[in-house]
Amino acid sequence: MEFYNKGDYEHYFFHTRKSIELIGKFLIFDTLKIKGEEDKASKIIAGDSSFDLDFRNKVCNLVQIPQPREPEGSFFITLAKSTMYYAFPTLFDPGQFPKSKRIKVKIDTCLDSMIEYYNTSSEVVMHTADSSLDEKTQADSCATFFVKAFNDLKTQVSEEAAIFLASLDMPVKNEIKPDMNIEKAIHVSNDFSILDNITHNLEQSTDEYYVALLPETLQDNYGQILKAGRLQDVFRLDWHFIVDLNN
Repeated sequence: MEFYNKGDYEHYFFHTRKSIELIGKFLIFDTLKIKGEEDKASKIIAGDSSFDLDFRNKVCNLVQIPQPREPEGSFFITLAKSTMYYAFPTLFDPGQFPKSKRIKVKIDTCLDSMIEYYNTSSEVVMHTADSSLDEKTQADSCATFFVKAFNDLKTQVSEEAAIFLASLDMPVKNEIKPDMNIEKAIHVSNDFSILDNITHNLEQSTDEYYVALLPETLQDNYGQILKAGRLQDVFRLDWHFIVDLNN
């Protein structure tokens, strides 16, 4: 984060790649510590153990079968996700419980996005990134993501890990007015933070009702039309009434 705050984006992305790898290892150790099996973490990280994701029976098993190759890079995030599935069965199979489904969506989205930012960081470092976006724009997006990611992960890690994540350096607000892309990213992040606050981190009780009013045109960050059917996936809430002006 020091390089980001200095505006040295190339070095920021260089260290972001290594940081994401370390976050994956950290989550593996912390998750197994919660389960009381911390001694198994080193074998997973070394590639001596692997996971068998049984989607038919919805069970994630840790097996003493070496991985095809030694883990590296963003694969440690994939291993961290499987470790969480193994340690927290409801994270792999939330069943019909709304709260468990919301937690699964939050954690899966967080870890999947982390892999995407690892790839983005690699492209910037190797100078193969999309030339239509400058380094500052991509760095701002990445920094904004990690603020929310660490907040989301705090609900699933140990108390010690949550304290550690909260202690990490955050982006320093730039005195220079950001461009429209950055303002939009920050606005979206703030909107989600506000939504989390007023819904108690999207935990819905039996006496709370949420109504959604969709504008005539609404797109997600990938340019896809956001219609009523996708609301539950995006906001992880059971909506009681939806007004969709697209229909």
